[in-house]
Amino acid sequence: MIFAVLLWKYDMPVWTALVVLFFRSYPLMTSDYFHASAWHGSAVEVLYAVGMMTAAFLFGSIIKVKRHLLFSYFGLLGIGIVSAIGGVLPPKMWAWFIFAIICGIMGAFGNVHSIPLIAYMQTTIPAEKMGRAFALIALAASLSMPLGLLISSPIAEKVGVNIWFLISGIGTTVITLISLWIHHKIATPANGKMKDT
Repeated sequence: MIFAVLLWKYDMPVWTALVVLFFRSYPLMTSDYFHASAWHGSAVEVLYAVGMMTAAFLFGSIIKVKRHLLFSYFGLLGIGIVSAIGGVLPPKMWAWFIFAIICGIMGAFGNVHSIPLIAYMQTTIPAEKMGRAFALIALAASLSMPLGLLISSPIAEKVGVNIWFLISGIGTTVITLISLWIHHKIATPANGKMKDT
C-alpha cells in the first residue's frame, strides 16, 4: 500500500531511483579519458563534495524554498545538463579543469535535488508512515546503484566513459522532463491551479 502511495503521490523518489541507474564515475573519467593522475581524481571528488556542502550551507542559511518538488526537479535537471556537458569535453588537460568545475556544480545540484525532496516528504507523509517511506527510498537507491554499475561499466568500456557521461546526462534530462510533466498533470486539478508542491 505504502509503495502505491509513493508511486502516485510521491512520484519523485521513483524517478530519482531511475536516474541513479545512470551511474557516473568521476575518477574513471579523470584517469581514462583525460589521462590525469590520481591526484586529479581526488581533486574531482573533493570539488564534488565542496559543491554539495556549499548547496547545503545555502539551504540552511539563505535559500528558502516554497515549491519543494519543483526545486527538486530543477536539481535533477541540472545534474543531467552538466553531465552532458562533461561528456562533450575534449580529452585535453585544460578541459579537465572545466570538468572539475562541472563536478563541483553537479555536487551542488545533487543537494538542490535531495534537500527539498526530503523536506517535502517530511511535511507531507504522515508520521506513522515516514519510516517505511524512507526505507523504501533507501531500498530503491540501493538497488539502483549496483544496477547502474552493471549497465554503465560495459557501455563505458565499449563506447568510452565520456560518451557514457553524455548518454547519462541526456537520459537524466529526459527522465526528469517526463517526470516533471507527469507531476504537473497529477498536481494540476480540474480548476487548472497547480498545487503548491
